[in-house]
Amino acid sequence: MDPESEKYYMEELEKQHKADLEVKAILQDFEARHEVMATIISDVSSGQAAMATNISDITNRQEVMATDVSAVSARQAVMATNINNITTRQETTTRDMDHLKDDVAAIKDTVNVISANTSHVKEIHPDLKPMIETAEARINKEKENLFYPNKGFRDAKVKLQKNRVVVIKGNTGDGKTAIAVQLLRWLSQEQGAGFLVKKEKHLSFDKDVVVVKEKHWSVEDVYRFNHDSIYVAVALLYGKVTPIGYIQNCPRKSLSYLTTSETATNMIVISSDHYTEMCERLLREFDCKESRYGTSIDSLDVWNDEEEYDDDICIGSLDVWNDPVFLISFVGLLDDRKIDKLDVLNKACYSGAEECALYLLSEGVKPDKDTELWSLFNRHRNDRNRQVCLLKRIVVYFSDETKVAMLNEACYYNADECALYLLSEGVKPDKATELSLFYRHWNDSNKECFLKKIFVYLNDETKVAVLNKACYSGAEECVIYLLSEGVKPDKETAWGSLINRHRRDSNRQLCLLKKIVVYLNDETKVDVLNEVCYHGAEECALYLLCEGVEPDKETPFSVVKGRRVKVLRKLLEYDVTPTARDKYNNNNVLHMACECKKEEMVTLLCDTYPHLVHYTDMLGRTPLHYVVGTGNCSIFQILERSVLNSLYRVEDQQHKCESVDGRVVHRNCVCAQYMAQLVDMDGRMWIWGNREVCLYLCQSYPALTTAVDNDGKTVLHKSCEGGNREVCLYLCQSNPALTTAVSKDGRHCLHYIAWSEFSDVDVFTECETHVKQYLESTGRKYDITTIFDNNGESVLDKAKEGAKKMARLWGTENNRLLDYLIDVFGKQK
Repeated sequence: MDPESEKYYMEELEKQHKADLEVKAILQDFEARHEVMATIISDVSSGQAAMATNISDITNRQEVMATDVSAVSARQAVMATNINNITTRQETTTRDMDHLKDDVAAIKDTVNVISANTSHVKEIHPDLKPMIETAEARINKEKENLFYPNKGFRDAKVKLQKNRVVVIKGNTGDGKTAIAVQLLRWLSQEQGAGFLVKKEKHLSFDKDVVVVKEKHWSVEDVYRFNHDSIYVAVALLYGKVTPIGYIQNCPRKSLSYLTTSETATNMIVISSDHYTEMCERLLREFDCKESRYGTSIDSLDVWNDEEEYDDDICIGSLDVWNDPVFLISFVGLLDDRKIDKLDVLNKACYSGAEECALYLLSEGVKPDKDTELWSLFNRHRNDRNRQVCLLKRIVVYFSDETKVAMLNEACYYNADECALYLLSEGVKPDKATELSLFYRHWNDSNKECFLKKIFVYLNDETKVAVLNKACYSGAEECVIYLLSEGVKPDKETAWGSLINRHRRDSNRQLCLLKKIVVYLNDETKVDVLNEVCYHGAEECALYLLCEGVEPDKETPFSVVKGRRVKVLRKLLEYDVTPTARDKYNNNNVLHMACECKKEEMVTLLCDTYPHLVHYTDMLGRTPLHYVVGTGNCSIFQILERSVLNSLYRVEDQQHKCESVDGRVVHRNCVCAQYMAQLVDMDGRMWIWGNREVCLYLCQSYPALTTAVDNDGKTVLHKSCEGGNREVCLYLCQSNPALTTAVSKDGRHCLHYIAWSEFSDVDVFTECETHVKQYLESTGRKYDITTIFDNNGESVLDKAKEGAKKMARLWGTENNRLLDYLIDVFGKQK
């Protein structure tokens, strides 16, 4: 029946029974009031009977009291008073009864008048009866033409009679609403005149699923938002006598209003076989490029009795995918339209349409790198059993490479059971596998360690990889378990990271070490010794040494880096320290101690092995070079004392040094010669660098100020190049002749100041003053524009080169020294 006919029919029925309902309401009201009056009259009669009983009791008591005259007289006086009170109450009650009788008579008269006035309503005028019968016959005939009671209607009727509720499931155009309307009409015919429900009991959810078009939406947008016509339902609910609810086109959450047990037991399905329109619409969903928040088609899925999820659910959760007939129709449409099935597979996986994805895979569609297979499992991330069931169904279509990728996804998303299943099926982890899943829950008291479940499925290589990951992450119990199962560590095992986890608790460090060391061979124990020494775990290092672990050539360097003097003292008992050499740059332990600025260690090594001070690394640098680079003058003096002591052992007058103002000065002695010869393999001098050490060397070894390296640079050149202002000024003042010295490329000290990124105008002008004074003192004229290097570059040219370098390094174009020199050269012209 079309909406207009249905509306007309319902209006006619309402008009016909409107008067009946009004009269019934009035009569029910009068009857209630009459019952109240009757109750009051009954209460009055009961009161009169009680009073009569009281009077009889009084008479009996008077007869008894007559035996005692004095007592009877006293009691009679009291009795007389009571009798007077009772008489008064009887008179009052009599008056109230008369008033009540009058009220009841008035009510009866009113009821008779109303009945007389409405009597014509109950009787339909004889002239109208034929017209009403004709109209009813015409309406019934029209209903027969508009609706045919098909199997769906008959099934719904049986379900409604049996369960008092029915849910009608079907596709667009299957006739769900028409069946629901006919069921309501059938109920009205079955239950007679009182079939209509009051408005306040009528539940309608039609507006809950209607999308209002916004101005900025296009036609396609509206089409995409209006998903409700794809998969809707109609539900009816009625009571023992009259219906109490009608729900049409309701989303899943609306079914919570139905106080029933299982939706499935109250459902009939009237879907067509071909799903043509639904296939078209779902295909549009897959083709839609843009995803909008809050427009999930899953809101149409009213057939799941599962709990609601908070997450957005997409098109993939529609129950229609569970229908093999629909899947065949849908894939057939893909073939007809020549649509890329791989693209549909990728979108089905992304949307969580697992049945669609499974069907496409069974049809031979192969996933590629863009296929987000794990999206199918994310939908069930709170139900591991469902994840595993889905994995078992889908993994049969995967290649070995895809299976490994799925294992990696399972590990990444903490899907323990899925990872366990894949491993049990022979899938081997690769380098991308997130192995931390295997031991992440070890310390979780509420869960058995996952590692114990999967250990039997891991090969030796993977077991070692898990051990290394566990050590790095500090999973100590996991490490102990793996070691107890015979896993052999390799060179990559991070013992230091494991033990250093308790770096603030040396007792815990030692307890952990004692637990793991029992599983290690001698070679691995040495590796552990080096690691604990490097991380400064003093108690652990001393324990291993006392337990007989022999240090190797790496141990002394680890001890120095760990900065534990007590461990170094213990290590000196072994022969490995004086001969140990670093495998990268061939330096010795003293080199390392100087570089780490450990003064106590340097003193201990120089006192124990004084010859180490003369050893050089692969670049020809002695420990003196290292300490000058660090700028620690105290450590330098410790090394210097060791050097001088070794030189003084030869009795020779040339070894005698001078004393100036109480300070030793090495001018022409063998000590000065030794220091002047200390150049590295590239011929670089070693005295420039730190200001304090450099000044000490220049003052103690004056000959060093005139020494040059392989490039012909003096200490002044190097100090100007490094921007060491104090050393530059000291050298210019103490040895003015250095101001005119040039390097092999002909560069003057002013060239180096102008070129240096650390210089400024003040340093340049002060040094320039000393240069000018020395030239003029020797009878020469100073002209800055005439100072050129071997390439013909002036001081200004080097300043411009230095400015470009600074602009490249620091991103600044401002250079005060360049501006100053441009001004000076401009005036000279």
